[in-house]
Amino acid sequence: SLRKVELDNLLAEVGRAAPDPGVAAQAGHVRSAAQPDAVAEPFARVVWWDLPASASGAGYPWSRAELAALREHGVALPDAAERLRWRARQWLRPVNAAREQLVLVVHGADKGEHPLWTRIRTLFSGWREVRVERALLHGEGEHEIPQLGLASRPLAVRHLPAPRRWWRLPCGTALAARTAESYSGLDKLINCPYQWVLLYPARLRPGRAQSIPDGALLNGTLAHRVFEQFFTREDWREVDTAALDEWLGRTLPALIEREGAVLLEAGRGLERERFVDTVERALPRLIEELRRADVVRVQAEHATEAGFAGERLHGFIDLLVETAPGRRAVIDVKWGSERFRADLLAANRHVQLATYAYLCRAGGQWPAVAFFIAASPALLAQDREVFPGARVCAPEAGSGGTPGLWLALERTVAWRREQLAAGLIEVTVAGTEADEASRPPPGAYVPDGEPARFDDFLRLTGWEPAA
Repeated sequence: SLRKVELDNLLAEVGRAAPDPGVAAQAGHVRSAAQPDAVAEPFARVVWWDLPASASGAGYPWSRAELAALREHGVALPDAAERLRWRARQWLRPVNAAREQLVLVVHGADKGEHPLWTRIRTLFSGWREVRVERALLHGEGEHEIPQLGLASRPLAVRHLPAPRRWWRLPCGTALAARTAESYSGLDKLINCPYQWVLLYPARLRPGRAQSIPDGALLNGTLAHRVFEQFFTREDWREVDTAALDEWLGRTLPALIEREGAVLLEAGRGLERERFVDTVERALPRLIEELRRADVVRVQAEHATEAGFAGERLHGFIDLLVETAPGRRAVIDVKWGSERFRADLLAANRHVQLATYAYLCRAGGQWPAVAFFIAASPALLAQDREVFPGARVCAPEAGSGGTPGLWLALERTVAWRREQLAAGLIEVTVAGTEADEASRPPPGAYVPDGEPARFDDFLRLTGWEPAA
C-alpha cells in the first residue's frame, strides 16, 4: 500500500526540474556536492556555482493552527530565527573549507543577493570580481582569466566522424551469440544490423527514465490492455451493447489512472476523451468481426516459441483466434497507420505477422494473419477466407503469401549472419548509400531502403557535416 503523503513525495520528486548533470561524477570530474552543508573536508579551491539571488524561506509548510496543535502535543520546533542561524552556519561550511581560493559564481541577471554574499561584501574588501563572459570573449587574458588564476587553453575543433555505410570489426572479434530471438530482434537484424549489434552484443540501452510513453505509443499500449482484459472473459461472444458499455465505463477510467496517468494532466481532457471514444468504437467493431468469422476461442497476449535457425524464436501474439471450422488466425492490434499497414500486406512485407504466423503454424498449416487498426477502426487482411468483413489488401499473384514471405526472410537472416560472422555491419542511416554488398541474395527478402523511423543509436553512427 502507498499512503497519500508518500505518493505526494514521489510526485514532487519526479515532477521537479531535472538535476544538473554536471554534479554527477564522471571521468576527470572534480568532487562536487549538491548542498553547501555536504562539504565536510577542506579543499584548496572551492567553487560555489550559481549562488542564488535569494535563499528559500525559513518558514514551515504548516499553518499557524497546525503549528499550535503540534506544540500542544509536545512537538517543539525551532523558531524561524533559530532556523536562519542554522542555515547561516551551513552556508559557511564551503567558505571555511576553502584553503587557498573561494570562487562564488553569481548571475548578473538575478535581482538581489544571497545572504552569504551580502555578509561577505559587508565584512570584507579586496575580493577580485570579474565578468567571466567578457573575460573569455573579449581577450582579458588570451589563455587564462588572470583575475581568478584559472588556467585555460584553446582546444582545436574536432569534428565527429561522418556516417559510414559499413563498420568492420577488428580481425578475431566475435559477436556474442543469442540463444533466443524475437520479432523486434529479427527486424533489426534484417533492416538495421548496426542497431542489432549495439542493442544485443554491445548491450547498450537508452535510459528508462529518459521519457514517459505518450501519444500514439501510450494509446496503443492502453488499447492492448483493454483488449487483453476483455478477452479473458468466457462470455465475450454473448456480451450485448449495454453490458459492453458498462464494462468499458468501469475499465477505462481505472486503466487510465493506473497506466496512463499523463492523460489526467490539466489541459489534456480532450486527448483523454478521444482515446476513450476511439476504444469505445474499436472494441465493438473487433467483436463484430470475430463473430462474423465464427471465432469460438480468443487467446490474448499469447506467449509462444519455436525453433529457428539453430536457436529459439519467441513472441507474444496480441490475439490468436480459432474459428468453429478449426481455422486459426493471428491478429496484431495497432493504434493507427492504417494506410502503412495496408501497404505492407499488399506488398507481402508484413514481417511481424509472418513471424507470429511461423510461431503458431501447426501440422504444416499456416494461420491466417490480419491487422486490426483501432483508430479507424478496421480489420486488414490479404483475403476474406477467414474474416469475411476484412478490408482486403491482396498481394500480387505469385508472391507466396505469408509462407513465401517467411522463406524469403530466412534467406535474408542467413545472409546477415554471414556478414556479421565476417565482421561486417551495415549502417543503414541517412548520409550513406547502399552498395553491392547491401544487395541480398536472389529469393531473399529485400531490407527496407529507408532509415529507421525510431533509432536510439543515431548519434553513435556519425554526424552528417553541415553543407
